Amino acid sequence: MYFLLITLLLPMIKAIVIVKIHQSTIYEPENPYAFLRNISLLKDASIQSCHSQCFHESNCRTAVYFNDKKSCSLFAEWCKPNGIIQTSRNNRASVICYRASQSF
Repeated sequence: MYFLLITLLLPMIKAIVIVKIHQSTIYEPENPYAFLRNISLLKDASIQSCHSQCFHESNCRTAVYFNDKKSCSLFAEWCKPNGIIQTSRNNRASVICYRASQSF
């Protein structure tokens, strides 16, 4: 039964997305044109909301979630080695780094 489910569902998987979250950090892109947009999230939003926004944005490679402001900044460049991840002193922020594997 499980083999049948796996056999039926495996062709639907396009890629595996690997995410690494750097807590209490801020991201500075190497290229100033890498900034895509800021998103204001709902008051009860969490870091998962920011992750979802970036995941569904076709050019998004890095996101920064600001916990106090409930906002999310999206960037079109990969976290490393391009941008700089620094410790966040005054902001409660987390950097979400994406790395997509090759398609199946």
